[in-house]
Amino acid sequence: MSTRMLRRFAATTIALGVIALGAVSCSDSPMQSRGEIAELASPMAQLAAIGQTLQDVTPSELAGIDIDGAYEQALLKPSGSTKSLLIDFAETNEGEVDFSTRRWLVKSQEISAEDGGTIVFGTNKVGYSTIEFPAGALDEDEVITIVHKLRGKRDLFLFPEGTVFNTPVTVRFSLEGLNRRQLKRLLAMRLFYHIPDSGWELVPSYSDGSFVIATLEHFSRYAVGSDE
Repeated sequence: MSTRMLRRFAATTIALGVIALGAVSCSDSPMQSRGEIAELASPMAQLAAIGQTLQDVTPSELAGIDIDGAYEQALLKPSGSTKSLLIDFAETNEGEVDFSTRRWLVKSQEISAEDGGTIVFGTNKVGYSTIEFPAGALDEDEVITIVHKLRGKRDLFLFPEGTVFNTPVTVRFSLEGLNRRQLKRLLAMRLFYHIPDSGWELVPSYSDGSFVIATLEHFSRYAVGSDE
């Protein structure tokens, strides 16, 4: 086959592929945006979607928990400074919350005690976070439930509450939604866990500008704050 014919064949194949993709997209949902189609095609989105639901009603797992009251409590830092509160995430660089975002994400997944495993959760708007369980971290196979607040302060509630691990688990918490023009602020982000009668205690953690990475020894209520 000549070079010219090969080029024509390649161009035709690409064109047909684009047409077919458009036909599939239109037949599935004529109102889907390009972003929504891209999100459906993302491997991380596909993993996150397994066992995950988005909802506006406060999940039953949080019944009896004073969600907003905890925000008034200070961050307890090794330096003794408590002036900063938890970080509000915004969906745009102008600092406005996108109220089309669902309020809550709930995900449940069984983790093997023998093999461990990774839970992926999130959306295209808030980014995709992970929790990695090494083999032997749990005494027995366990259904892990994540309740993630998606607007404003993005609390992370992890159940069964009070679970203590034989080996620490690693969380990579997405910083998507913070103003990325403030790189210094992004690098100062840390993870804190809530002590109901005291405040928010710093978890050994660091930021790479895209995620806060931390190792957890137990399940609790966590959120992102500044270490500045």
